[in-house]
Amino acid sequence: MKSVRFSEFGPPEKVLSVTDLPTPEPGPGEILVRMQARPINPSDLYMIMGAYGVRPALPATPGLEGAGVVEKTGDGVTALKPGQKVVPLKASVGLWQEYVVVNERQVFPVPDEMNVEDAAMMLANPFSAYLMTRDVMHVGEGEWLLQTASGSALGLMTIALGKKFGFKTINVVRRREQVEELKARGADEVICSTDENIEERVKEITSGKGVKYAIDAVAGKVGSAVAAALGIGGTLLVYGALDQADLRIGAGTLIFKEIAVKGFWVTRWFATATPERKKEVFTELIPLILDGTLKSDVAARYSLDDIVQAVTHAQAEARGGKIILKG
Repeated sequence: MKSVRFSEFGPPEKVLSVTDLPTPEPGPGEILVRMQARPINPSDLYMIMGAYGVRPALPATPGLEGAGVVEKTGDGVTALKPGQKVVPLKASVGLWQEYVVVNERQVFPVPDEMNVEDAAMMLANPFSAYLMTRDVMHVGEGEWLLQTASGSALGLMTIALGKKFGFKTINVVRRREQVEELKARGADEVICSTDENIEERVKEITSGKGVKYAIDAVAGKVGSAVAAALGIGGTLLVYGALDQADLRIGAGTLIFKEIAVKGFWVTRWFATATPERKKEVFTELIPLILDGTLKSDVAARYSLDDIVQAVTHAQAEARGGKIILKG
C-alpha cells in the first residue's frame, strides 16, 4: 500500500515522500480501514516541521484527521461491518496512507447520508468550533464573540454557529478583501488588522464595554490586541499560534479587568473526554454538518502520489478551502 512518510522534520514539501508498505492486518477487536479522504490541516504541517505539541517517532506517517470505509474486521468485532463509513479517532499510524488499523472503540460510525469528505473534516474544525463556543465558554444569545483567523475553515464555522445559536461575531482578518467576503458569509462585524486598531474598533462596536468572549488562533501581536479588547471578566481561549510569537498581555489588563486566558487543544479533549461525552458531541454535530452549518469548503483534491503539490497548495494564502488527499 502507498504511505506518505517523513524521516526528518522540516518543510513538508521537502521531507515528504511516498513509499510502499505492507498492508496491515487487524487483530482481535480491531478493524482495517481503507482511507478515502484526509484534509491537510495546519496541525499536520506543524507536526511535519517539528513545531507541534507532540513529535512522532521517525520515520512517521502524518495525518491526524480523515475518513474511510471498513475493509476488514478482526476477531470479536460485531458492531462494525465491511463497507461501513467511519472516522478513525486514534489509528495505529497517521492517516496519510491507503489503509490503517484502528481499535473498534476508537472510531465513529458515519451516517449513510454524510459524504466521506465531510466526515473526514469533522474532528478538527467542527469539534473545535463547537466545543469552544458551546461547551467551554457557553457564548450566550446576543453576546459578542471576537475571533482571529476568521477566514479559516474554523473561523467560518464559528460565524455560522453564531447565526445558528444567536451570538454575534467580531471577526479579525489580515486582508482587506476578506471584509466583504466574511460579511457575505454572515459575519456581524469585520476588522482588518493591517489598517485598523483592533482594541479601538472593538470599543466602538461594543460601546466601550469590550467583549466577554474571544478565541485566538494567531497569538503574537494580533492575539495580544485581542486580549486587550476583552471587557471586565472576559475570557480569551487560545487554540493556535500561527504567528509563532508569544502573546504579550499587560499586568494591568489582567489585574484590573480580571480577564482569563486559557488554552484549548482538541487533541487533549479527545484524550480526556469520556466515551459517552464524545458520542454525545458527535451526535450533536452530525445535524449541523448535514444542514451545512459546519461544512468546510474544499479548494482542491490530490492523490497521495501528488503529496508535494498538495502540501505546497495547503500552505498558500487565500486558497479558498481545504486541501483533500483522496484515495
